[in-house]
This record gives sequence, C-alpha cells and structure tokens, in this order.
Amino acid sequence: MDIVTETKLLYAKLVEESQELFDALSQAECLRHDCFILPPTLAEQESSAAEFIPVEYRNDYHGKVKALGAFTKFKPDAGHSFKAPFRLPGVLQFRAQAANDIAPLIDCVNFTKAALKTLITQSKLNATEKHELLRTVAPGSITLLMYRQINYFSDVKTIGFTWSNKFSTKVKDKVEFIEYLKGSAQNPPTGITRSEWEPFVQKEIKLISEVKSDTIKIKRPLPAAPMANISFHSEKTKLRHAHLPFIVFSDDAIKVKPLNDFLAAKNNRADLPSYLINRLYALV
Repeated sequence: MDIVTETKLLYAKLVEESQELFDALSQAECLRHDCFILPPTLAEQESSAAEFIPVEYRNDYHGKVKALGAFTKFKPDAGHSFKAPFRLPGVLQFRAQAANDIAPLIDCVNFTKAALKTLITQSKLNATEKHELLRTVAPGSITLLMYRQINYFSDVKTIGFTWSNKFSTKVKDKVEFIEYLKGSAQNPPTGITRSEWEPFVQKEIKLISEVKSDTIKIKRPLPAAPMANISFHSEKTKLRHAHLPFIVFSDDAIKVKPLNDFLAAKNNRADLPSYLINRLYALV
C-alpha cells in the first residue's frame, strides 16, 4: 500500500474513532468539568512570544462542550495560526465504572494517532513532501493536533495546573557559527540596506571571534506551555503537558488547582541568560 493511501485510511480512522469517543463521553455521566480557555494565536502573531496570556475558567455547559470538542479538533479556526496549535487545558471526571467502556475507545484513538505519527515521521519523505502529503490527505489539519495523545487516569488526588517557560539549548561549533554570521551579513532583513546591516553583523562576528571556547551555545526561550502536576493516592506525582483536557475515572472527589494567567514578567529571574548576541540567543 502506498503512503498516500495508508495515510488517508489512518486519518479517516482517526476522525471516526475520535467522533465515537466524543459521543461516548457526551453520553456518560460527568461528575465535574473544568475548562481553562486560552486565547487563540492569530496568524499575524506567530512570530512574537506572548508576554501575557489570559485564562478564562469555565465549569458550565459551555466549558464542558469546549472540553469535549477538543478531542475531535484537528484544524484551526479561520484566521488562527497553523504554527501555534490549539490548546485547551482542563479536566473531565467520570464515574469509575465508565472506564470499562470509554478507556478502550481512548486507547484506540491514541493507537491510531501513534500509528499516523510513526508512518509520517519515519517515512523517507523530506519536510516539503510530508507537508504536501498531509495537505492532500487532511487539508487544513495541523500535524501536532493529530499526534497529541489523550491522557486518562484513575486514583487521582490532585491536578495542579501551571505554566512551563523553558529553553531550547543547542551547541554550535564556533567556526561554523562565524561562517553563518558572514552569510547573514550579505542578507539584510527587509527594510534594512546591506551597508546598514554589515557593520552590525561585523560587530557580532568580532564578539564571537574573541570567545575562547570552541563552541557557542544557543539558548532560545520556548513559548510558555500549560502543564499539570498530577498527584495520586498510590503513585508518584506525574508532570504532564496540558494541551488537551485530562480524563479522570473516579467516584471520589478530586482537587483541581486552576491555571492562572501567564505573565512573562513574573517568570523573569536573575539567573536568566546574559546573551552575547541577543537576536540569536547566543552565549558562551
């Protein structure tokens, strides 16, 4: 079977299984539903890091519908970013007995998601060909939304939501980095002339050349991401990404610590990197 046909079949299977899960969850008795709605990232905001992210808490019918709908959402709304996919932290709690019928449905969805991810990521297609494949098979869909696993638990005591504001760190060879800067000097950003840009980059090259180390570290801040610390009665606490609502099967009351607004200033620390080149997040 060729990869286009196989991807098409898996995507159709994912959509069907996700709808079946949505129907089952909608019909089951929901003991509590907590939904933390985040503002969408618009297409024109893709390149800027959010300094403030307001969180709207809902535990009414609207919140429940939003939380349930997150499991079948694979496409962004009109005007929303394809690079910053939809996120909806939350909790949906059902009777312990409901796990008998619903947990197997979640396992099926997660298995299909994993199979789809493996098929595409391990194929011999390059990035452009993978993009074209998904655009053909699932027009408008976002890969990450198709890959995200659905987390479900029992025996939960507390779910505490928080924000993660981490860094991506890479180490570059100093000589190669200088060559990169030399190439950058010949390609000024839009609106800046080469005569204006070159002296600026030459100063950066001089700074890097004076570094004694043979390597340069790139420590780039990552976008703030919702996370959750999940504590159990009989297991160790687990830290999980909170991109989708957590499903809990338990008859016992659980405690949910809400996700507060994200404010970048509150996450600034004295030990944040002192960059050698700010625009490239370069340090020794």
